[in-house]
Amino acid sequence: MGGKAVERCPHCGSKVPVTRTYTVRAMPGEAYRDSPLRAIRYQQLRCPECGSMGDRIVLVGEAH
Repeated sequence: MGGKAVERCPHCGSKVPVTRTYTVRAMPGEAYRDSPLRAIRYQQLRCPECGSMGDRIVLVGEAH
């Protein structure tokens, strides 16, 4: 099984690993709370016990 198990399944309570990650570059000038964004990362989660699936969004900031 790949990925770190950091979330818990809301249906059965098992640890849920990230199964797939997609990264999309942010648009020029796009910001979150006045901080420039570099990319938006979409992580697909799938429970190994009950099969529930979900997504999580991770905002990647720009370092100066």
